[in-house]
Amino acid sequence: MTPERWHQITSIVHAALQRERPEHAAFVAHACGDDRLLRDEVNSLLAAHQNARGFGSAPLFVPTVYFEAGRLL
Repeated sequence: MTPERWHQITSIVHAALQRERPEHAAFVAHACGDDRLLRDEVNSLLAAHQNARGFGSAPLFVPTVYFEAGRLL
């Protein structure tokens, strides 16, 4: 993939993300025109973005601290 193609793909993805989700499909169809490979790449990144929603919002590890009775802090 050329840098120009990557820029084209990411520009469309970012522009789609600025719209409400129900508008994504129509926007992508218009922005990509007849370029099916471009549309597939953009839709793939949009789907990955949607699936990643919430990633990192909760800790992966929560340490548990146990205190003994009578221990001073």
